Amino acid sequence: MNYVKWEKEYNTGDDKIDEQHQRVFVFINKLNLALQTTKDREEIIDILKGLKDYTDYHFKLEEDQMVASNYPKIDAHKAEHQIFIDRLNKLTADMENKSTTINLRLLKFLKVWFSGHILNTDKKFVAFLGKGAD
Repeated sequence: MNYVKWEKEYNTGDDKIDEQHQRVFVFINKLNLALQTTKDREEIIDILKGLKDYTDYHFKLEEDQMVASNYPKIDAHKAEHQIFIDRLNKLTADMENKSTTINLRLLKFLKVWFSGHILNTDKKFVAFLGKGAD
């Protein structure tokens, strides 16, 4: 059973962005499963690094599109991305330093932040591009 499930309401209208968002959900679900079934810290760190690498890639593509389209809210959007990146970097560093374990509250942050970001921020950007699903 998936911790986060792609719902129709998450569709932004941009197939490429939606596909990338779905891939992030896959990483969050893999992390949830690993936390429930393994005590292997390295496996969890690998998933976190994969999530970080993929979100870096995804955020860069979005931000490049924003620059190319002269999106007026680019700074606020990038600031939201940075909040996610900073939190993910802290989680990964904590796991690598064995100073903490990832708990459900932090996993919930990933779920709530990313789904909220799609529904509130990314949909506005895609609508600006004229592709919005709304």
